[in-house]
Amino acid sequence: MQIDALLKAGVHQDDIFYETASGAAKRRPQFDAMMKDAREGDVIVFWKLDRLGRSVRQVLDTIAKLDAKGARIRCLTQPIDTTTPLGRLILVILAAVAEMERELGLERTRAGLARARSEGRKGGSTAKHGHEAILEFAKLGQRPGARAAKMSVPGFIKALARARKWFAEKEIARRAKRKRKT
Repeated sequence: MQIDALLKAGVHQDDIFYETASGAAKRRPQFDAMMKDAREGDVIVFWKLDRLGRSVRQVLDTIAKLDAKGARIRCLTQPIDTTTPLGRLILVILAAVAEMERELGLERTRAGLARARSEGRKGGSTAKHGHEAILEFAKLGQRPGARAAKMSVPGFIKALARARKWFAEKEIARRAKRKRKT
């Protein structure tokens, strides 16, 4: 459907770049090739704005890179066409709205953390597992332990560091207690 729309819009078959992997894939070799191939005067035609990136920031960065090369963009399903003054205005408005949304989100996060501090709590989500459970999961290894704990690997590594610190403090306290008894 997307390729048919591009062909109907006048894009030559040889000029179509398309990924065969999921859009969520980190590596996008065809997208990278398109970005490298873009030249001054080119018009990059695409199906939807989300084809240019996975986040608003990525989309705007992509557009900025293309603009720096002198290439313009034209979206087939949304009124974005940087070859016209109105298209560039719409893009700037969308970028401003995206930036405002980001700022509002940060403001809400800061307010929530400040409230948590004033109530004597620490911000962030509650732990899924206790320190002992994390140490048990760690016996499986980092990746298998993270998978078993249903956590991301980076999250598991941070939880494991906290659990090891907790265990070391607990062990020091136990030894100090034992030493006082003797």
